[in-house]
Amino acid sequence: MKQWIKENAALIALLLIGVICAGVIAGGRAAVEEAGKHYDYVVDYDDFSKMVLRSEQNEAYWLSVLKSEGVDKIAVTELSAKELNKEGSGDIYAYQISELKAEFGWKDRVPERIVSLAAEAKFDNDALIIVTDSELFELLSGRYTERLDGATVTSFFENGAGYIYIATAEEKSKGVNWTMVPVMLPADIVETALEAGFQIIPRTVTVKGANGAGFQKAVLKDFAEFNSPYYFGNTKGYEGYESEDWLENTVEYLNKTGASPVIVEQADQSENYMWPGVKELLSETDYQAVRLFSEPDYIQAWYATHGYSGPEEIINSIARAISDRSCRLIYLRMIMKNDKSGDYVTDEAEYHKLLGGVREQVGRLGYTQETLKPLKTYYANTVLRIFLGIGAIAAAVIMLDLFVRLNTKAKYILLAVGALGVAGAMFVIPNGSKLLLSMGSGIVMPVIAIAGINRYLTKNRADDLSFKSLLLRDIGLTFALCAVCFCGSLFATAAISDTEYMLELRIYRGVKLMQLIPIAFFFVSYIQVFLIEKHFGRFAPFDTKENKRLRRLEVREKSAEFLNRSVLMKDLVVIAAVAAVGAVMLLLGLYYIERTGNSDNVSTLEIMFRNMLEVLLRVRPRTKEFLVGWPCVMMFIWAVRRRIPLLPAVFGAGASAGAYVSIVNTFLHIRNPFLTNVERTVTGLVIGVVIGVAAVCVCELIYNFAAKKGREKTV
Repeated sequence: MKQWIKENAALIALLLIGVICAGVIAGGRAAVEEAGKHYDYVVDYDDFSKMVLRSEQNEAYWLSVLKSEGVDKIAVTELSAKELNKEGSGDIYAYQISELKAEFGWKDRVPERIVSLAAEAKFDNDALIIVTDSELFELLSGRYTERLDGATVTSFFENGAGYIYIATAEEKSKGVNWTMVPVMLPADIVETALEAGFQIIPRTVTVKGANGAGFQKAVLKDFAEFNSPYYFGNTKGYEGYESEDWLENTVEYLNKTGASPVIVEQADQSENYMWPGVKELLSETDYQAVRLFSEPDYIQAWYATHGYSGPEEIINSIARAISDRSCRLIYLRMIMKNDKSGDYVTDEAEYHKLLGGVREQVGRLGYTQETLKPLKTYYANTVLRIFLGIGAIAAAVIMLDLFVRLNTKAKYILLAVGALGVAGAMFVIPNGSKLLLSMGSGIVMPVIAIAGINRYLTKNRADDLSFKSLLLRDIGLTFALCAVCFCGSLFATAAISDTEYMLELRIYRGVKLMQLIPIAFFFVSYIQVFLIEKHFGRFAPFDTKENKRLRRLEVREKSAEFLNRSVLMKDLVVIAAVAAVGAVMLLLGLYYIERTGNSDNVSTLEIMFRNMLEVLLRVRPRTKEFLVGWPCVMMFIWAVRRRIPLLPAVFGAGASAGAYVSIVNTFLHIRNPFLTNVERTVTGLVIGVVIGVAAVCVCELIYNFAAKKGREKTV
């Protein structure tokens, strides 16, 4: 071991320099994340109003309940004339002219001027709004005149009624239903919310063909009056998206009001909804945005489920969104019963339990409830990234040397070529180089741990050690292997520790591939070290010609000897056992890959187990790490030292998948705060080692018992 370190001292030094640079980058990212440990709620008014209708209390009462828990913002969406009529906001009647003409005697019910305008219509989607309240008429008349692109508005008040005729003027707008274009926030709802001390978060819905500069200018002017801290988009594009100046006008609005753009996590929690205009706006604002958890319908209905009697699973889901996925803004929906009735929970105590439970869970991790500001934009220093890349290249050379013996010249040629490639790629393909560096180092370091422990154990069987010494060394090696893999985690996460990845605007692809490659390398290394090299020696591609000739002769002789030997029954049994183990490992591997990533194939029992861990621990460790990975690491070392056939292959595969690779995978969830991932890994390691110690002790007892029986039988 000392000789190997001496031979590779320069490579190890470069690797450590890379680790230090990765640590500096990750530390800067962690500082940004720690400074932003806040969360906030925005109540979804549409959902809130449905719950209120089913309760015995009015909106003002329920708003006071939410306000007592620190919730003080409510999202209210603008309504169209058609929707205002349904809501009962004044006497409003909205028609498309094509609909009106289909009614018998329609000309007798409207002024002659409207009949003339309808006769002159160029397109069949003109609209008529009739308002019987004079003040509301004046308001709507002005708003339609300001907002409608691609149409001309004629309005007049006659015989106690106001008429607003919308005539389509442009070809692009001939399919627009003007009666559905948003025109104002419902005044009664706004008044109730303001009286309850709530801040209005105004929203609107854009209509294709009517989403031009005029609409944007009018909407943003109205929104500015509410001084909302958050700015929402919608699935059809931001206000004014059909105009050339929409982006400039939106940024001007954000700068003027200080509002933060909101990006919305998808319902499956895999990435964000990238609605029209999102990428452009975030790029223009240097990614100064907040990420929102929309509380999808299926989570909203997780009441009295997964073994709970109340909203505990909803609490867990919201808390995870905040602490694990950086969704610091919660779009709060009311609790829905989990009985497929579609009804709401109207017990006030359950809402206190919900909001108080979230506050308690995330409060343990240092989060506080307040109005949000975006995280400080963070980009890793390019020089640090280059040194990180050189360290990763040094690691790759070390990994290669563990499989095939390289001479000094070959090592430094590979290092030089790789270092130049990394430095050049940082400038030529900056984004692609980050992903390649992250993926490459995330594979290399676990493979170093895998191949390194195999080679170490062949040289250090320690047959004369007492079990106590063996166990202590087993624990020490487990921590050392974790440290090596953690270096890989640092490399992998530091390479892509940018705000774009932290907000999950750029998605890390290739996780399944990164999971498979190190596991495959385990079997390659295991076969090479414990089977091939045992009989044929180690392959050295840069050895002398004479040594290569002698080795070929030796391989031929031993191969001929092996092929000419008689096949005994025990050989067939071994072959059958290996085949059976291989089949089991294949099935387990397929299940493992299927469960990797954002899998929703999780049983209720497993969810309950996870929830129990979240109650007992500050951060829940990954189940496969502490139940499978680290115990398998310790069992692998023990089984190799005790020279037990087949078992090392099984435990080694489990260790590769559940420990070495899993650590790196944990840190590739860039949306998770870095220090949370560190705590998750350390907690999993400690618990896993405790379980591993117990497993090794039990196996040692069985081993000693079997050995004793064997000796008695021999005697």
